[in-house]
Amino acid sequence: MTRPVWETPESGADGPFKQLFAGMPIASAIARAEDGCLLDANNAWLTLLGFSRDEAVGTPTPRLNLWVNPADRERVGHLLKANGRVQDLEVPVRCRDGNTVEVLLSIEAMSFAGEASLLFMMVNITTRKRIERELKETRELFEALFKESPDAILLMDPHATDVNWKIVACNEAACTMNGFVAGELVGQSVRVLDAVNVIAPTEAELQEQQRFLEQLRQSGHVHFENVHRRKDGSVYPVEISTTVVYVGGRELVLGIDRDVTERKRTEEVVAQSEVRFRSLVQNSTDVISVLNRGGYFMYASPSMTRFLGYKPEELHGRTSLELMHPEEHGAILQTFSEVLQGGPGATRQLTSRFQHALTGEWRWVEWVASNYVDDPNVRGVVFNSRDVTERKLADAELDESRRTLQALFDHSPDGIMLIDFTEEEMPVLRCNEVAAKMNGYLPHELVGRSVYALLPNGDALLANPAANNDFRERVRAERIMRFETEHRRKDGTPYPLEVHLTLLTIGGREVLLSLERDITDRRTAEQTLKASQERLMLSEKLAGLGRLTAGLAHEINTPLAATMNYLREAEHLTREYLDSIGNPQVTDDDHREIGRELQSSVTEAGKTVSRIGEFIRSIRGHTRDTVTGMQEFDAVKLASETLLMIAHQARNAKIDLLLEQTKEAVMLHGEPSRFTQVVTNLVVNGIHACEDSGKPKGSVTVSFSVKDGRHVMSVQDSGTGIPPEVLPRIFDPMFTTKEVGKGTGLGLPIIRDIVTGHFHGEIAVETHLSEGTIFTVIF
Repeated sequence: MTRPVWETPESGADGPFKQLFAGMPIASAIARAEDGCLLDANNAWLTLLGFSRDEAVGTPTPRLNLWVNPADRERVGHLLKANGRVQDLEVPVRCRDGNTVEVLLSIEAMSFAGEASLLFMMVNITTRKRIERELKETRELFEALFKESPDAILLMDPHATDVNWKIVACNEAACTMNGFVAGELVGQSVRVLDAVNVIAPTEAELQEQQRFLEQLRQSGHVHFENVHRRKDGSVYPVEISTTVVYVGGRELVLGIDRDVTERKRTEEVVAQSEVRFRSLVQNSTDVISVLNRGGYFMYASPSMTRFLGYKPEELHGRTSLELMHPEEHGAILQTFSEVLQGGPGATRQLTSRFQHALTGEWRWVEWVASNYVDDPNVRGVVFNSRDVTERKLADAELDESRRTLQALFDHSPDGIMLIDFTEEEMPVLRCNEVAAKMNGYLPHELVGRSVYALLPNGDALLANPAANNDFRERVRAERIMRFETEHRRKDGTPYPLEVHLTLLTIGGREVLLSLERDITDRRTAEQTLKASQERLMLSEKLAGLGRLTAGLAHEINTPLAATMNYLREAEHLTREYLDSIGNPQVTDDDHREIGRELQSSVTEAGKTVSRIGEFIRSIRGHTRDTVTGMQEFDAVKLASETLLMIAHQARNAKIDLLLEQTKEAVMLHGEPSRFTQVVTNLVVNGIHACEDSGKPKGSVTVSFSVKDGRHVMSVQDSGTGIPPEVLPRIFDPMFTTKEVGKGTGLGLPIIRDIVTGHFHGEIAVETHLSEGTIFTVIF
């Protein structure tokens, strides 16, 4: 064991270092090793723990009840037994009033008044630990927002010299939205997303970028729309929200991008940073040093080596300014002067930069200077120094994190709420202005309110423990949920919204992160689109009905006209016969001739009427088959009857309409009317293609076959063929190359839906310009 410094022959029991011990800012105490009896404690120790000297000195330390956790006492005993000392151990201790403070504890074995003793030194780190917890919670929250946001978040450096507006960070949504793999966008210019896709900007574009940055600085936020290009070359509209943030002393631009493709298509309002925060570790190392009036080192404790890389003997006789940053000499000299002029006991505190002897880096040091110049036992200024570099960096980064998080909160187009998941009523812990406004509240009105108050049936759900528990179990099982629901505003009006829930654990507490988007406009647009689609579907059905009706009328009118002609002829012959009765010039042979002609006219009229009857019976059978729902039907027979009704259209266009019969029946299962619609549309399209070809003669052929055990129908025409630039879009709804009034653009999309959805089959097309097209349907 070492002898205590105040027992050296030079100083005596009341030597200068005992005075130094009493006035040290570090809370220090000495206890007898044998029974733990407290032998001495300095003022800092008594003040920290709230004891008077009479209460503490002479009392066994177990009776002071300092240990909050009994396990800490066992850990300290184990360290002393193993190492003979305890160095910088973080533990909570209990004050006299029962409050707890967190300290950095060091214990050294020593001799005091000839007895084996332990020197306890404690540094209050309660504030530091609180800052660490706050920083951790803020980082966890921001990283969760950054990761879980459905919107693309990009952090861009507008000042990068190697890449124009360099992407320094982005979330996974930014890569996915633009067709890149995770992390692939980082380091590239944001112009890689531009629709023009020209990376090198012109001088005019550089000037425009600078004007935009100035506008962003002045207004704090710029919202605009643009067109982006994905990695595969496809383009899409995007809504961009930008703001300036400062990270690590750099001016960066935070951009939140939202793909608004669906909103552009259906007037839908579609809405949803990456900053990586370093892990901050704060290790406090304290140094005790004594300087004379001139600022020269008289003494430095051994921890100076760990602190700044200097051995204590290397500093003796050197001025402290040699270790301190030149830019801060003025403030340091002023503070040192105030300590000296303040007289005995004067104390000043300052945070300055000190240079490490080995690495050359500048370390932030918080130091407290106390005037003991007039004390004959010290005759100098005592410095208690603590390395706070990590804390300074943590404070700066925490401030940047808070400002960046606030920017994300304030400028997100979605509502953001943090909800306490541990409480039964799930109160709102925090929300942005969008979330409050969406629900008809001011932000301070929404915070603290139960999230059930936003639900139309919230009171009933809250009163139903089973439903409440089911929801909580589902959230804990899935962790991430996305759904559409309905909220009730403050005034009672309901509105639809899309909710993205993520269950987080922040500071040991379960918290729900809720990203919410009002979809009222989207619902309205969807309803409008659905109504338009229904009208167009009806139009297409009426067009098909018109074609069938025209065929029906033509097939009936032609034989009906012949019948009328035969009947008029019969009427004429009957009148001629009646007029000849009694006429001596009309012979019996003449009467027989009239009778034969009359009989012929009646016979022919009967034949044409029979043709009409046969056609009507065929149509009745066809109509009956097409409205009977799901059934087995003969596809060849039904195709033949369908062609019969549109045959006149082919004859008028001088187009041969052919059906290649099969030896066996082709039996399909489904609704016959759906099959009729497929045949009608494909054949009529083929007739139109032949008409447009300008050829003197054309043909449309319907045939059936079997391929891999499945029935196949082919519709082949000798028309114009389909141009290559049109072919990829023929199944797109509303797309047509026909003149206005001749096509709705819904025929082929409907046919594809019937084939794939109703008959669970496939449809393919093969075409050659000026030669014709073959549509193949596999059932």
